[in-house]
Amino acid sequence: MVKKTGYPFIALAIFLAFCTAVPSICAAVTISTRELVRSYIESHILATEADHLWQADLAQLYAKRDYQPLWLTIDGIRPEAFLLIERLEASNSHGLDPADYQLAKIYELIDTVDVVARAELDMLLIKAFRLYRDDLQTGSTSPRDVDPKWFVAQHRSDLLTSLEETLNNGTFLTNLDQLPPQGPGYVRLRSALNHYRQLQEKGGWPRIDTHGQTLKPGDKHPAVPLLRIRLALTDDYRSPFAFSKTFDAALVEAVIRFQNRHGLKADGRVGPRTLAVLNVPVAQRIEQILVNLERWRWGPSRFEPRHILVNMAAFRLDVIDNEQRTLSMKVIIGKPYRSTPAFSQTLTHLVINPYWNIPNSIAMRDVIPRIRRNQEYLTRQKIRIFRTSENQVTEIDPASIDWQNFDQAGFPFMLRQDPGPRNALGRVKFAMPNRFSIYLHDTPQRHLFQRKVRTFSSGCVRLEKPLELARHILWHEPGWDNGKVNRQLESSHRRVVKLQNPLPVHLVYWTAWVDRDNTLQFRDDVYRRDELMRQALRS
Repeated sequence: MVKKTGYPFIALAIFLAFCTAVPSICAAVTISTRELVRSYIESHILATEADHLWQADLAQLYAKRDYQPLWLTIDGIRPEAFLLIERLEASNSHGLDPADYQLAKIYELIDTVDVVARAELDMLLIKAFRLYRDDLQTGSTSPRDVDPKWFVAQHRSDLLTSLEETLNNGTFLTNLDQLPPQGPGYVRLRSALNHYRQLQEKGGWPRIDTHGQTLKPGDKHPAVPLLRIRLALTDDYRSPFAFSKTFDAALVEAVIRFQNRHGLKADGRVGPRTLAVLNVPVAQRIEQILVNLERWRWGPSRFEPRHILVNMAAFRLDVIDNEQRTLSMKVIIGKPYRSTPAFSQTLTHLVINPYWNIPNSIAMRDVIPRIRRNQEYLTRQKIRIFRTSENQVTEIDPASIDWQNFDQAGFPFMLRQDPGPRNALGRVKFAMPNRFSIYLHDTPQRHLFQRKVRTFSSGCVRLEKPLELARHILWHEPGWDNGKVNRQLESSHRRVVKLQNPLPVHLVYWTAWVDRDNTLQFRDDVYRRDELMRQALRS
């Protein structure tokens, strides 16, 4: 932002503009003083520092306007200023802090008739709008500082140009409405924030104590009535309320509903894990919602009408067509120490019956130790060895290699696994060129999809239903139908299919979100990214 030392000089310049309109106010002001102010702006406000681009834009705006104020006229404050103040007052509904926008100082100056104070008010309103715009469009925290694994593209509009235009053409209110993320998921999560804050104001929900007992259908226990109240407050218990201590069918249904929306095993029993999640305080859930509202603001303003969305915290992939989920499946993501980054990219081609060119890092960590123990591993896994030199690729006999005497930096070979049932990429790979070498793919390890927490890969995203996704994508491609896809898969021959209709892919990390059926979902923070965000939001 503009250096504080510069504010009085810009304010004085705006004051001089008022003097032009009302000469009697300041007859003593001279042209040399105006030139002094302009000289100061050019030498200080335009000086290079952390936010010098904003300072340059601000100085240029006022110079272009001959230092006339933006929000104020001789007749008084523009109505749009009060629209902005209303939005700043309501910024808490986005999880933002109204105090960040210097509202107290704005209130103090709003009724003043002092010209210099009004000039300061003009600058405060510009600063408040700028900060509010940034907070809604790109977040109040920096992904680079808070989450080094977040690379989702952001968009920021040209502030001063758009602001001046909208004030002049009467579209300022529309401009304000377009600042927050436009996806319905963001709107639904804001509504959930309001609901949970209301619950907090009423005291939250009761803590359940089962005295170490797992509550099962048919059990009688003194904690059961309180459990009904707890679940009713979050709309999980939807049957007519009963004070019975019996764990009846209605309560089983409510527990299952609660377990499903928290990613728990949906067995209708209240064991230690379910009990711990039931007893998470409402304040903690509110913080979790705030964290994920901020992640929404870190992302694109809106998603494309047709796209693939991978929510890593939910271990799920959805294909979205015009706000409708047309395909959904479980996914496996990176291990915590090889965590999958959040980013956006475009799916450009499919590889049916792919090779797997094993990255050196994976080769050294996982594959070569197995080869050193038993070279038959290469044959069983259909892994071949190549050397690349002068654009020539030569296959190497593994028996000719001394597997004990090289490290990752000096590993001169490429390991490639042929297509087949043991191939780590399975029968199809979905390629979206990116700097992380991350892609979506099939896997022969189908049993891992039965786990609730699925952090088993080296970073790529493994798919529960890869063939369904391939058919779904190729259905939109000319010349492809299910029969042709099946024949290509059964042939065992590698084929690259370049898409004529590339598909955007967004990998996100949401530990709280609201489904399209208005069900609020929470998930564990498997990558431990929420705590860093909470600390940043509190600071």
